[in-house]
Amino acid sequence: MTTVSEPGAAAGAPAPARATPIHLPEQSLRHDVRAVKVVWQREMIRFSQDKVRILTSLLQPLLYMFVLGTGLSSLTRGATGDVNLRTFMFPGVLAVSVLFTAMFSAVSIVWDREFGFLREMLVAPVRRGSILVGKAIGGATVATIQGAFVLALAPLVGVPYAPVMVLVLLVEMLVLGFSVTAFGLVLAARVKQIQSMMGLMQMVLLPLMFLSGALYPLANLP
Repeated sequence: MTTVSEPGAAAGAPAPARATPIHLPEQSLRHDVRAVKVVWQREMIRFSQDKVRILTSLLQPLLYMFVLGTGLSSLTRGATGDVNLRTFMFPGVLAVSVLFTAMFSAVSIVWDREFGFLREMLVAPVRRGSILVGKAIGGATVATIQGAFVLALAPLVGVPYAPVMVLVLLVEMLVLGFSVTAFGLVLAARVKQIQSMMGLMQMVLLPLMFLSGALYPLANLP
């Protein structure tokens, strides 16, 4: 009589390997805070290493106040009363500097998507909201640094310092920078290329700048 052996029952056959379970770290507040800190540090490192960006961000408000302000002062004489146009422009230039810097910080997410780094961040065992919050805080910090530089130019245009007002302005710039960067990240989430994001930013920011009265009085506009 012959016996039929089942497959795999032969002597010396290796036992089937067991699947090793993968243990992911638990998502807790500590991990979220650490993820926010890492993303914020990355944004700070990128900003500190981009010398051209730092230089242009420092020159832009100087050109607005001392070149554009001087050129338009003769055309807007009387529209600002007894206030010099450069003094009139200072709050607007401060707000525009924070606004543009915060919005440009949101472009980094399009850059990260185009070069594949965003995919590496999204597969990390952290909440995606932590990544967005870290980028928004990073953009807000960079925008506040830019605003602090503009704020240091206040005595040059005849704007007096007040310690309490400076502290209030720093907090307001931080809140404005966070809000604008978060809004820019929402826009950037739908954009695939950097060129498209730059055009979208100009379409949003330029009307705000020219129609807000930040650089000249709006009294004689049609």
